[in-house]
Amino acid sequence: MLKKTILILYESIKTYLAIIGIDFLFNRKSILLSFDDIKSVLFSVLIIIFAILINIRKIKEK
Repeated sequence: MLKKTILILYESIKTYLAIIGIDFLFNRKSILLSFDDIKSVLFSVLIIIFAILINIRKIKEK
């Protein structure tokens, strides 16, 4: 159980970093990297939750 949780968190961090990388590639002033307003913080939290849900489903399929 702990191994699956750590694997889900690891995969979610990789997914989040990939999304930030793609966003930064197309937009040099990334909304995901600027935590100055509440909208960008909420957007980052939403992407983290989305990445966790994707990876939970991916690991359950294995």
